[in-house]
Amino acid sequence: MLIWATRSETESPTVDSPSEQVSDFNSDSSSLADILYLDTSTLNVSEPENIQNRFTCILSDQDPWHPDIIPFTDPNAKVSCLSSKKHELVTSLNNGKILLTAFGVKHDYKCDARCVWPKGDYNPRLDEFENIFTFKAICDVVETRCQSSTFGSAKHGMLHSQIVEKEDDMDYSTHKLTDPKPPPSSEDERPSVYVLILDSTGMAQFTRQMHRTHTQLTDFYDAIPFYYFNKVQYNSRPNGFAFFLGRQLHKLQKNPYSPEIPADVSVEESYNPLDGIGSFVGHKFRDAGYHTMGAEDWAPFGLARSGNLGFNRTPLKHYYVGFAERQETEPIKSTLDSLCIPLYNHAFNYLDQFLSAYKNESQFGYLWINSLAHDDSNGLYHADDLFYRFLRKHKSRLEKSFLFIMGDHGWHRGGIRTTSQGESEDLNPTFIVSVPKKFRYSSMYQQLKENSKALTTHYDAHATWTHLAEMAMTSNYSDITSKMTTPKNVSYGHSILRPLPGPRHCGFLRIPYEYCLCKKEYLSAVPKNSTLLKRLVDFATASLMTVLEHDGVTQFCEVLSPKYDATTVTPIKNPDNISRNRLYKIVFAVKPGRAVFEGYLSVDNNGKITSISRGMTRINSYWDESACIQHKPDSAFICLCKPSGVFGHLKRFMGYY
Repeated sequence: MLIWATRSETESPTVDSPSEQVSDFNSDSSSLADILYLDTSTLNVSEPENIQNRFTCILSDQDPWHPDIIPFTDPNAKVSCLSSKKHELVTSLNNGKILLTAFGVKHDYKCDARCVWPKGDYNPRLDEFENIFTFKAICDVVETRCQSSTFGSAKHGMLHSQIVEKEDDMDYSTHKLTDPKPPPSSEDERPSVYVLILDSTGMAQFTRQMHRTHTQLTDFYDAIPFYYFNKVQYNSRPNGFAFFLGRQLHKLQKNPYSPEIPADVSVEESYNPLDGIGSFVGHKFRDAGYHTMGAEDWAPFGLARSGNLGFNRTPLKHYYVGFAERQETEPIKSTLDSLCIPLYNHAFNYLDQFLSAYKNESQFGYLWINSLAHDDSNGLYHADDLFYRFLRKHKSRLEKSFLFIMGDHGWHRGGIRTTSQGESEDLNPTFIVSVPKKFRYSSMYQQLKENSKALTTHYDAHATWTHLAEMAMTSNYSDITSKMTTPKNVSYGHSILRPLPGPRHCGFLRIPYEYCLCKKEYLSAVPKNSTLLKRLVDFATASLMTVLEHDGVTQFCEVLSPKYDATTVTPIKNPDNISRNRLYKIVFAVKPGRAVFEGYLSVDNNGKITSISRGMTRINSYWDESACIQHKPDSAFICLCKPSGVFGHLKRFMGYY
């Protein structure tokens, strides 16, 4: 257990939730009258000293093998191939040439190939198909098709990747095409930086399911796990805004740790092209002359999901987006499915190819894997050997590099999430750091070890990468080779390569109350037949409907009402004693459907209810329940689409949702 506490010398998407007056409040909660709470209504975000020195943050150690988790854990989980037709691999890409396999092509098949070029985050440029025997693979992503010369329909489609070494251009960020190009640099002078992002992966989950990889990192790379790394938002895109751009996408609700802090990028602004928004770390390394690469196994990529434009100009020199988009088109999708090769394998192969290219020159590359763990709480077991082999294969290069393995958030849906350990894992994504071997006896490495015991966030990850890019720009690594005593602030975070300023609690670090790892002290649950419970869940359900109304989707979605008997309201002791506001955690189900939500509410002495969390959080899977409004991310986890057609009514009747 770790405690961070300070005391000053002078001291002895988003829709606001509605508020409601709770009558006869005291009759329902007189036993809680001795619980005191902090009133932050007079606090100003520009003066954090008013609140930042009043709290103690207790951080509990995570137990990867906690008894609550074991029933949901299956180390023998295997990926099952659901294809009824097993295809053979017909084409391959080897040393820039497309080859036909010996036995995969029928005698009347004609095979073609074309280049797929990235163009921002959407709509890759597709060349015309050419006969594979004359085709020249001058691009990173090659699409092949084989079709019957008799019937002319494509029966086999495939994608292949490679890294084609080339000079960089200035067609990215806000640069002019005529701006001078930075020259490549030696990785002995400027260390390479690699970021591996595992979607939906908590620190304890990584330890539990990636045992060989974890051992390889800690025993052979002297990697340092950050066990108190705290997510700053619910899901991938807003957390990605924090660690890639250093920006806060959603408003921070007023809560016991913090006043209200507005977002610095509105949801509407985030739909605009990202080229000039924030400080994308990939651009910074590209400016420093690094060879750059980005790959994700799902399209759209993380910053461009939910119908957002993402980057208009291709942000990195080597960008996998064309492969990720084309893999969902036919006949490619059918071929890939029938080959039973997981999507993450293809993206991982692109990273492997990148590390094999540009020998001895500085690189920045990131890989964001979604398909492994996003929908499978045991998914990491499948890839432990893949990661382990990768670390061994590229050891000579990685030992000269900074390597970050991280999650955007933990597993946040389904059975595991309903346990207290599962909730903690959701809030505590993976963050493991390996530094170049030549720096492992430096004062910076010792500082990293100390910082690993502190509460840290995605903003600190962004600050660290920006810090590394700034050192690369000047070729000045004195911050690493010399002992530094002052923090390095970037945006809302601090570089973990230097001392971290205190106090390290959630208000200071812009962590929403509902995601804060600092220990909450829960009291006895409110009785199920309590008037207070009924009014709190009515308020929470009304807040869900308010989101649907704000998004203009009520005509597509069912009207929700609470299941009172499936509601739990638990009082929380506040960490301060200034206000008499009472805090509650609420977990509740709604009908129709099977959705389960949780949130945090505050009730003042006049009975007024307010939300101290950013709305209500969905804690079970919703799959295609909201398929009718997938373009509305703030409503998608709430909406239960009204049934349409015979099939829709049948699914509802059969109890699918």
